[in-house]
Amino acid sequence: MTEEHIMIYKMLVTYHNNFKRIGNMYRVANPKLEEEVLVVAREIQSHLKKITS
Repeated sequence: MTEEHIMIYKMLVTYHNNFKRIGNMYRVANPKLEEEVLVVAREIQSHLKKITS
């Protein structure tokens, strides 16, 4: 991987972690928002898996 790819991969990992945290923060107050945020986190995770395979 190039240096740019590594930087993008690290950014995606950070985004994934942040979306998971946001989802956990809204778990009780707004379950629908939590589910939508976790869907985004899962999509990011699937892209990360594609990059590493």
